[in-house]
Amino acid sequence: MNEIEGWEGAEQNKAVVTKWTSEMAKELRNLDPYNHPISTSLWTTDGWSELWKLPEMDFVQSHFYANRPLDMAGEVARISNHKRTEYSDKLHLFAEYGINAGSGTAESDPKGIHLHNGNWAGLMSGSASIPASWWHESYIDPLNLYEVYRGIANFVADEKDLAKYAWKPLNVASFSYIQPPKEATYRDLQFVGRGSNWQKPNKTTFAIDKEGNISDIDQMPNILHGKAHETLKATLKFQTEYIVDGKFIIRVGKVGDNGLLKIMIDDKEAISVELPTGENLGVSSEYVNEWKRWETVYNKDIEIDVPTGKHEIQIQNEGNDWIMIENIRLTNYITSDKPDIRVLGMQTDNRAMLWVQNKAHTWFNVRDNVQINSIPPTRLFLSDFANGTYRVDFWDTIKGSIMEQREINVSDKILLLDLPEVMNDFAIKVKQK
Repeated sequence: MNEIEGWEGAEQNKAVVTKWTSEMAKELRNLDPYNHPISTSLWTTDGWSELWKLPEMDFVQSHFYANRPLDMAGEVARISNHKRTEYSDKLHLFAEYGINAGSGTAESDPKGIHLHNGNWAGLMSGSASIPASWWHESYIDPLNLYEVYRGIANFVADEKDLAKYAWKPLNVASFSYIQPPKEATYRDLQFVGRGSNWQKPNKTTFAIDKEGNISDIDQMPNILHGKAHETLKATLKFQTEYIVDGKFIIRVGKVGDNGLLKIMIDDKEAISVELPTGENLGVSSEYVNEWKRWETVYNKDIEIDVPTGKHEIQIQNEGNDWIMIENIRLTNYITSDKPDIRVLGMQTDNRAMLWVQNKAHTWFNVRDNVQINSIPPTRLFLSDFANGTYRVDFWDTIKGSIMEQREINVSDKILLLDLPEVMNDFAIKVKQK
């Protein structure tokens, strides 16, 4: 059954649907002499636990479309970890995956960066396969993006016995620069909400700590509703703590009907910007005949200065209809005393596979021509390895070939790896000799 919520009344009758699914799965099992794995699917990424926990379901699926500028490696890892933890007795895979549920993927990511990052994050986060992109005929095939899969295919080609090992998530004890910066530097924090845009958010206050962690980001919408949807309208509040002076910047995307964006700091209005909609306004405008109105794309940054210290920043839309937030950026917010890398992987007591990524290398940063700085050499400490001598292979994730080989001795169950500079990413295999 594909995306069972699409059937009228399914959401209101979960118990009935669950019972029917169980009965049909048993019937399929009786009819199938080849014992194919059985599952179902839902269009919500979380799905229904009532279905996934059925003993007749052999594996759990996720359908995930970002529909906003999200770091796909981070999202794939987050979803995989949740499914692996929640349904620990079952395999998990992404049966549908993409940055957009509708059109626009080819224009947003013609190089397939979200495919590349999602593939490696899926492999290294315990999913049963790489995410399956929905957009083959309109994206992968016409842009000839098959080479995106070459590197990861080569990486696993000689791992015929992966399934026989008791893998667990990679235990990263710590990592740090090999040569710490001589002077304190600061980097920006950029994010976008993951919450529903067509339900009033349960949370409207979001705390952002010095490390860039954001409370309840899953509840944060990326649309600010106006007077046309009073029941959905909300003022979003961000509790911040700037180490040095910086800016709070909102990138406005599409506007539904004459928006009015207000930003306040500590209950005082800092800026109010009208966002009119109409012909020949913004970057582009489209007349939507169904609603008899113009919708305008701005792709415009609206910013305020924020002094050092703790501040509550509020944003709201006092216009007629919705304003889409492409992203929110806090400049000079995070101290660059720790490498901005992502390390994902899995290990046994005498082998490991891991992926090291420059977090800034995302499809939307490439799309927006953001300067992506390389990460200086980093020292990585991995724990829970048997003592002994190990072979370490560093892999080019694009070509799918070994760049460098090393021999490393492990003592006290700690594997110490000195990583080279990270421009985009690389992968590593570790095996005891």
